[in-house]
Parts: sequence; C-alpha cells; structure tokens
Amino acid sequence: ALTPEGIEVACQTLQGYRSLMDNLELPDLRVFATASLRNISNTEEAVGAVMAATGLRVDVLTGREEAELSFRGAIQNAGLYTGLLADLGGGSTELVSYRNRAIQSACSLSVGSLSLFSKYVSKLHPTKEERRAIRRAVEEQLVPQHPPARHICGVGGTVRAACKVANAMFDRPAGDRSLDRDELKEMLQRLKKPGRDELRLLLKTVPDRIHTIIPGLLALDTIAKAYGAQTITAS
Repeated sequence: ALTPEGIEVACQTLQGYRSLMDNLELPDLRVFATASLRNISNTEEAVGAVMAATGLRVDVLTGREEAELSFRGAIQNAGLYTGLLADLGGGSTELVSYRNRAIQSACSLSVGSLSLFSKYVSKLHPTKEERRAIRRAVEEQLVPQHPPARHICGVGGTVRAACKVANAMFDRPAGDRSLDRDELKEMLQRLKKPGRDELRLLLKTVPDRIHTIIPGLLALDTIAKAYGAQTITAS
C-alpha cells in the first residue's frame, strides 16, 4: 500500500509541476500513473487523496495501455521493425511482441527491478538462492504466446544502466546503447559476488542503482533467454 507519507509526497510533487506549468503558461496538464499506483492495494484511496488535495484527476493506466504507449514511444524513430519490446521499470515490466512495427501481443508483468529487490533480496546484493527466486518470479509471469524474438528493444532505466555497466566492464565506447546475451551473462557472472573492483565500477557507472541493478539484469536475462533474444538495444 502507498503510505500517507507517500501520498503527501505525490501531492507536493504534482503541485510543484502545476506551478511550473502555470508559470510557463501551459494550460493542459494530464496526470497519469503506472505501476506505482496500479500495483498497490489502496489505488482508489490514493487517487482520491490526490484529487482532494490538488484538484487533479489521475488516470491509472492498465498494464496493456502502458505496454502500448511504451511501444509507440520506443519504436517511433528506431529502425527495428520486428522483435520484442521490454519496458523494465521499477515496479512492472511491459512486454510487446511486434512485427513490421505492428503489435502482435502485449502484456504487463507485476515485477520490476525495485520490486524484485524489495521482495527477494535481504542485503545489498542477492545470494545464490535469492537470484534463483528472482528468476522464478519473472518466469512465472512470462506469457507463452509471445513468439520467439532474436532482438529486444529495451526501455527504462535498467536497460540503460545495463549498457553503461557493459561499456565500462568491457571497455566499450561510452555511448554504446546495445549489448548481446553473452555480454549480459558475463556481467551477471562477474557480479555474482561483487568484489571491490566490481563495486567501484557500479558506483562509478550506476550509483543510484547499486541495489537494483543485479535484480534488473537477472530479469532482463530471464526474458532474453525465454524468447531466444541474442541482442538488446536501449531505445
């Protein structure tokens, strides 16, 4: 559940955005929420509290709507006509199978890098048993009707962070926004029990994701393995 303190933070943040838009004379403000409000037990309470405090109506997107919107944004200018879109966020993961830039199937999983960390990791980085539990949690929600896809178009902070870590770990150009499955597996192998060098690398490249990067990589690798993907590109 979203706590009263969390609801208050949401209200303050929205008030700040509305003040900014008023100063810029932008009249149309559309407020929508994804897994942060969709996957909690008190969605209606939170939405009602925001409306009462700010006068703003919040549209809570369904998983299907979020998946389709992620797809539209990611594929617009990408030269990827067929594959699997994976929008791996903190609280949910949207998967969209597409061919010739048309959606074939779409779904939303109630697992993300932060929710997996919160539910399965007892310390900073997951143990062997915790890594297995994370993989099982993702596997149990994967949709079997998605066809195999050799390429994943990745959306979200986890995929961007994965590319940053790969660039640093394998001495690649800083702006490289892709990685292959072999690199992903090697990253996970080296981060099983991160030593001082690995921790320094993570702190240098993704300091704000020091706790969620490994659960996120495990989820990404589990998805890639399930659908036979060999390459991943960050949108």
